[in-house]
Amino acid sequence: MKLALPMFALSLTLATTVQAAAPLETEVFTAAPEGFRVTSTLITGEQDAVLVDSQFTLAEAHRLVAKILESKKTLKTILITHGHPDHYFGLEVVRAAFPQARIVAAPAVIAEIKALAPKQLAQWKPLFGANLTSEPVIPSPLAADHLELEGQRLELIGLNPGESEAATAVWIPSTRTLIAGDTAYQQVHAYLVNADAAWRAQWLKNIEQLDKRGATTVIPGHRAEKAALGPAALRETAAYIRDFEASLAAAKDVDGLKRPVLAKYSAFELPIILDFSAQAALAAKVKR
Repeated sequence: MKLALPMFALSLTLATTVQAAAPLETEVFTAAPEGFRVTSTLITGEQDAVLVDSQFTLAEAHRLVAKILESKKTLKTILITHGHPDHYFGLEVVRAAFPQARIVAAPAVIAEIKALAPKQLAQWKPLFGANLTSEPVIPSPLAADHLELEGQRLELIGLNPGESEAATAVWIPSTRTLIAGDTAYQQVHAYLVNADAAWRAQWLKNIEQLDKRGATTVIPGHRAEKAALGPAALRETAAYIRDFEASLAAAKDVDGLKRPVLAKYSAFELPIILDFSAQAALAAKVKR
């Protein structure tokens, strides 16, 4: 009995230690308007970290690296959510700072990156010059349906074509946190350039799929810097897509499409994104 009591006390102590393991935390880095307000999310445990998306410009990527260094965590993995350059062109800087971190993306995302990177570089390099990579880094394929950080699961949710051809959202069950990527925008005009009618419909289904998770924290792919990180981002994006659709149906020209959207979303940042979206949507409408 004298032996049993110390053993019982030890097991109780071990159980308490396991239960007291620190929950994962998230820190969101949001680019300036010149970087299209794109977000990168650092998920941290007690010692290690995972980064989701790596910024667009080299300057913003350097600022992101400073945040990671200040966290004093060991960066283990960098996950790229989709193949648009504002989410992965900064990899050059992040990789140089953290060469030990593996850089991964879903195979479908990598296929989109490889297909679009030359065109994207030709489009944006003349505008940003030395502030943009000259040789985009291509992630390695990740076929698994989750990552792990200090024994805690980060679920990877593959999404059908919507804002982009392929995308991955990250669900952190332990904190009910959803990193939605560009499936969600908040207080910023959504990028609908690549989303035709079929993709817009699927985008709405993707939002519905993610909303069913019941997240208490939702981190969108683009946001106004002070926007709250809540589930409203998903519903706000769905409403924006529907309002864009309604304006498109009635519009005869780009200004006719933009006018009602700007009136309803006058406080949203980056109206230039609406310009891009309206031009693409009207061009597609004329072709029909």
